[in-house]
Amino acid sequence: KELLKKTIFYIPIKIRKYKELIKENETLKVNNRKLDFEKIKFQNKLDYGKHNEKIINSKKFQYKLNEFILPFYSDDNLFDNDKKGYLEIYNDKLVVFFGSGKSILIDINELNNNIFVYKKINNNILSQKYFDTEIKWAGIKDIKIDKKKIYLSLTEAVRENCYATSLFVSELGLKNFNFSKIELGNECAMIDSTIEAYPSFKDFNGYQNGGRIATNEKDIFLTIGDYNQWERPQDSESIFGKILKINKYSFQIKKISKGHRNQQGMYNLSDSKIIISEHGPKGGDEINLIYTNNSEILNFGWPISSYGEHYDSVPLNSKIKKIAPLNKNHKKYGFIEPLYYFKDSIGISEIVKNHFSEGNSFFVTSLKNQTIYDIEFDNNFENFRINDTIKIGERIRDIIKLENDKYLLFL
Repeated sequence: KELLKKTIFYIPIKIRKYKELIKENETLKVNNRKLDFEKIKFQNKLDYGKHNEKIINSKKFQYKLNEFILPFYSDDNLFDNDKKGYLEIYNDKLVVFFGSGKSILIDINELNNNIFVYKKINNNILSQKYFDTEIKWAGIKDIKIDKKKIYLSLTEAVRENCYATSLFVSELGLKNFNFSKIELGNECAMIDSTIEAYPSFKDFNGYQNGGRIATNEKDIFLTIGDYNQWERPQDSESIFGKILKINKYSFQIKKISKGHRNQQGMYNLSDSKIIISEHGPKGGDEINLIYTNNSEILNFGWPISSYGEHYDSVPLNSKIKKIAPLNKNHKKYGFIEPLYYFKDSIGISEIVKNHFSEGNSFFVTSLKNQTIYDIEFDNNFENFRINDTIKIGERIRDIIKLENDKYLLFL
């Protein structure tokens, strides 16, 4: 028996033990993640409200950064302890939504005096269970206050294991938010989806979900990522890989651009123009200008054209190269060139106007590089240059301007 174990059955026994070790390792990973969440929760309960000041020197200026630790913790569900979040201003109050759906209100006047005072705002997002917070990429994606309304985007489980980016609206009551869904259709992406050209390659990626919101007098603008579904951004019937214009009153939807991958920043320039920042794949993060009143859908090329490269995990057979060739030119293939692209990925996030400058300048924030880029165009949105880089040292999820020439960052 021992001889057979060491000879004829040696490989099958090793394979069985290997599979057992994989299962054991996965169980340990799950338990370790739960312990991490518990640690995060208890640490946040101890630390929230703590204040710190530091000076950041860029090439051109010196900035004073006041930091306050926010109370994102949750006792209801371990996986609701989500550090991600988004910011909006209403009068002298700061509204914060965390990735889990928890919402709080902070007094800005007190904050300016380095005093952290907050209260929790009830809302119906968590109770409706639109998403599973145990999934890392699921949750709230942006908020936008417009007059007496608050708009919110999230990754919704439209049906089991099938997700899409959804839009919600509530009256702006500072004691309670009661959100209702703005219908965008029932299209969704399956978590275990594969592409027809290569059935063994799982192509779904929930991190590529977009969700940024901007508004003007008449319309709401919403970015929808491609969820790594390469055939959808060029499909005019799909909402994936698009920017939607939604009338505030009739909720009529119009697709104004397509060929996007993951648009993480958007700023309204006027009644006819918005500027967006967009994740490339391995490099090629873009800044694009969108004209919002065009009769035709503007096409920005993804995944046919991109200045980034495929990740190493992508099996580059001839069929996939046909669907997503990532050509290093847009105009040549009939698409709109980006205003600018970063050759190496910076993990681009939000884009806002730089009110410290008199020029056509913007602040572009980054997750991966943990930096704010002070960028400038001429009046025709040409002749791009980076004026300055401000190294914050933490992932920058959101940035908004206060009335007193201060900016608020969510780190």
